[in-house]
Amino acid sequence: MVLSYLSVALCLFHFTGKFVGAFQSLQVASGGRLLVGNGRNLGHTGENERATYLESHTHSVAVIPRVVSMEKALKLHEAVDRRWRSVNMADVKRLAAAGYGDDDGLVEMVDSAPSLSADIISGGSCTAVDQEHDKDQDFMLPEDCNLARTLLQTYVTPLVEKKMKEWKAQGATDFPETLYVCDSFVRRYMPAERHELHPHRDTSSLLTVNVLLTDPSEFQGGLVMYPEADELSAETQSEKGGYLEDDDMGKGVFLEHGHGVGIGDLVLHRGSLWHGVQMLQPEKSRRYSWITWYSRSREQCDQDN
Repeated sequence: MVLSYLSVALCLFHFTGKFVGAFQSLQVASGGRLLVGNGRNLGHTGENERATYLESHTHSVAVIPRVVSMEKALKLHEAVDRRWRSVNMADVKRLAAAGYGDDDGLVEMVDSAPSLSADIISGGSCTAVDQEHDKDQDFMLPEDCNLARTLLQTYVTPLVEKKMKEWKAQGATDFPETLYVCDSFVRRYMPAERHELHPHRDTSSLLTVNVLLTDPSEFQGGLVMYPEADELSAETQSEKGGYLEDDDMGKGVFLEHGHGVGIGDLVLHRGSLWHGVQMLQPEKSRRYSWITWYSRSREQCDQDN
């Protein structure tokens, strides 16, 4: 039993040997505010705060409503639910406790905890296996990839590339003419499971798309951006690697609540912007999202993977 507790404790050490477990101890205070890490308050974002943030980031963040239907959203739910029904959580926790990742994406490298995600596309290729040759690996199905690719090719990527060209016309000179879908995965946040993702950068993504697969009424909090951290004049070694220190977070801005926000809405942002996920009422909140990382090219994707 003692060894078991020690193993769990080990999972709190990650990322250049730095102790990062403090942010995992979350406490919901009265009034719907959340104490995170060093006690910084992270509360509900008002409509005006959200609008001000989006207006001030018109060249790097965009919200596009109702890109994915409820029917398709529920089908994407099935991919991550099926994936984790076939996972041995004891094995995942042992991997996490040792501070290691794994080739199957079961451990989230940002926080060394079970990822609760399902990779549909990885390194530009579908993760689904040939069912005739690998009967034991039936958690990802070809129809998962077919659905994701259809949605990406028909709806998501054309909208993202259109927005990217608008940003280029407004002065952003670092974007290519077209984008390459490098990674695409579904993640869930549920009571007694995962209820946060520490603030980070998507270091392997030029542009990141986050499609909300849950009605906003089912959770409080969600995707949160950290604009003050984007203005840091100096970064620690961990921050250069994509992990934001608690002391540098500043005030977060939630994007998945507000007038007209609904299931299927798409948030597009530069992968270099600091962001994370926080459930403000983790014991009541249920949230699914579909994330896609775009690279400049297939060659860039191969290099990043």
